[in-house]
Amino acid sequence: MAVMLFLAGPYQHIEELAADLPDELEISSITYHAAANSLTANIKHLKIFETIKEPSLPAQQSEALPHLLDPPGLNTSDATVTMPETGNDADVFEAALARAKHRIIDQELEEINSALCGPCGCTLCCTGPSEDASQEFFEIPLFPEETERFDLEIIDTEKTRATTPYADNPLLQDKTPFFQRGPAIYRWQTGWSMILTRGSRCPALSSSGACSIYTKRPVVCRKPQIFSAILQPEQGGKLAFRNRLLAVTDCPYVRALDRQITSYAALCEADLLLKANKA
Repeated sequence: MAVMLFLAGPYQHIEELAADLPDELEISSITYHAAANSLTANIKHLKIFETIKEPSLPAQQSEALPHLLDPPGLNTSDATVTMPETGNDADVFEAALARAKHRIIDQELEEINSALCGPCGCTLCCTGPSEDASQEFFEIPLFPEETERFDLEIIDTEKTRATTPYADNPLLQDKTPFFQRGPAIYRWQTGWSMILTRGSRCPALSSSGACSIYTKRPVVCRKPQIFSAILQPEQGGKLAFRNRLLAVTDCPYVRALDRQITSYAALCEADLLLKANKA
């Protein structure tokens, strides 16, 4: 709605629209109190529409997409967005709207997850599968600069960079499948990740269940169980507009708040995908 108001109104900058909004704004079934504040929190994600409205303006770069969506070498700010229903590339407006939607929802979900996970004290995301689980390992994607924060062996070889953790033929280390060697950090074809094997724990997880590097914890740990999957990478260095929210059903909060999450997805006009991370 904000995008439509901006494009149709006499505004050159998003900030002008925010200043013009009433204190209380009702749209469909939602009432926004201090509507300008809500819009201001997302201005950085909407700046691209200034360039779309007035192409002569300098291009406004919004933040890059979350790294969990970034295939190696792909600049997601420039990547082509495709529409899976038709197989065609999205036009400039559709691509900008998809990017903005993904980033805004991702920002909201990080705030929601932080509010839930802190008081919960759950360590499900910080441990490998149980000894009796059918799953062999649990993967935690990492930025390159995050790999040094953990007291684990770092494995970066031609073999690891040529495969993925989920390849049909698993990576062998000393003739042993990698997931039988214990936890370690690997550089895969798809990027870096920590592999927690059966019965293992993240080395940053203290005996009391607290994170010893909480203020420097990886990006993925800041939004562990509800994700924006509006855009998803596909082969050829493109992003597909899937328009989904992903909720991981291992999480006790996801199970307890299933109705609220379903309602949130509906308000976002996005499909809800429920999936378990651990078998």
